[in-house]
Amino acid sequence: METVSHSNPILRLWYGLSPVLRFLIGFIVLIVVFYMFWGTQWFHNSIVKQVVTVNTAIASFILNIFGMDTIAQGSKIIGDQFTVNVKTGCDGLEGMAIFGSAVLAFPTMLSKKFKGLFAGIAFLFLLNLARIIQLYLTGIYYPDLFEILHQNIWQIIFIIIAIVLFGIWLAGLQSSKKKDNLTES
Repeated sequence: METVSHSNPILRLWYGLSPVLRFLIGFIVLIVVFYMFWGTQWFHNSIVKQVVTVNTAIASFILNIFGMDTIAQGSKIIGDQFTVNVKTGCDGLEGMAIFGSAVLAFPTMLSKKFKGLFAGIAFLFLLNLARIIQLYLTGIYYPDLFEILHQNIWQIIFIIIAIVLFGIWLAGLQSSKKKDNLTES
């Protein structure tokens, strides 16, 4: 446990807690704040709508590279054989919020947090694009599997990958710490 010498009683209490407890409290507070914003109409109109529009535009562009002849129209990817409507929950924001909250709550230097946030959220954004593209293709080639992949499989996989990604970031911090200790010796 770290030595606490703060004159502010709240800071003294906070830093007197175990690092694990501080992480858990910080993570919970950040997730609650995310869902407080997420539950507002403003968030859905300003953030979710923009993220979904970007997702559908990029996914449609990639599908067109492979000859799918789609157009992106707001939250929809429209093709001759299938149309997918990307809605709240398929935007990847909740998985990104879980990952981002965990990284921000973890006690380490801000520079390491920002590197982790950038890399992790970029990875989750790309994974979400892959999910949208895969679901579009499933709708064309395996329509019977669309709902189970959409509602059950991808939701679980995306959250698990966000958690595993946090574990990978933690392992990278530990590896970096070991290298720093070796160079100091």
